Amino acid sequence: MNRHPIIIDTDPGVDDAFAIMMALCEPNIDIRAYTTTCGNVGLKTTTRNMLGLKHLLNLDTAVYAGAEQPLAIPFKDASDVHGDSGLGYYQFSEVSKLSADEYAWDAIYRIAKECNGIDIVALGPLTNIAIALLRYPDLPKYIRRVISMGGTIGYGNTAPYSEFNYWCDPLAAKLVLESELNVVMVGLNATRQTLLSVEDMERLKPKNPKIAEFTQAQNAFYWERLLAKGLKGFHLPDAVAVAYLLDPEVLHVEEKPVKVITDSGIKQGWTVVDLRRHVDTKLKTISVALSADKERYLKLLLRINHLLEEEYVQN
Repeated sequence: MNRHPIIIDTDPGVDDAFAIMMALCEPNIDIRAYTTTCGNVGLKTTTRNMLGLKHLLNLDTAVYAGAEQPLAIPFKDASDVHGDSGLGYYQFSEVSKLSADEYAWDAIYRIAKECNGIDIVALGPLTNIAIALLRYPDLPKYIRRVISMGGTIGYGNTAPYSEFNYWCDPLAAKLVLESELNVVMVGLNATRQTLLSVEDMERLKPKNPKIAEFTQAQNAFYWERLLAKGLKGFHLPDAVAVAYLLDPEVLHVEEKPVKVITDSGIKQGWTVVDLRRHVDTKLKTISVALSADKERYLKLLLRINHLLEEEYVQN
């Protein structure tokens, strides 16, 4: 059976780490590269975290560093959510070396062209993909689809109506969503339907002791922050995007017109989803996640318990 090639564009990130581990448990996909961008924390830290994950998980897959800054605005991270290390209480003591000096956007184009049809799973701001589009206008010919964790319908987590990834670099989000790329927007409105309780997380017990130590450090950090706020659960948005790649039934998606607001202020990064198609009919439609099946998602997440057992190893 031919494995389906993908690139994971990421800014690890607690939920990125869980998403990457979930993807590694699927034998039918072939991860050709990891590309890093600024986002949850700065590029130097996200790249170090990805290289740490590469070492922890015994991966041979190449890692390419990308954007240090958003396209047009100053960079602001989400370390208040992910911690200064980007991974809560965890910090890698050993990391792999960066695979090459090639920039992420060049690697994206080269690999996509070699594969002549590849999925990109974008777990952070869309800066790397936007730069690839600007440098290589024919990129959409080689991309099957971009599954982007970003945006939302309803209330946001950074500004009143904005999700962090698109708020961080709204121009990149606008360029990607309005391009010829086939985009699936996995927003907070859907990922919030996969809220994980204490009982859910108690089921996540990796058999590999090094991975168990890693996941427990993430969970402890999240729970401490959330309990202090009086919340009873948390969700891992990036993992939901990967779950959709692995099992499309995890999400209910529909084609909807979407406009990304690039203005500064409280509307920055707002994804205006025209659910009833009231506005300009020329506005491009993309696939928008409207709801999620938590049980299907949780089944995929719990496969992490077996990560690095022989049947789940993916180099």
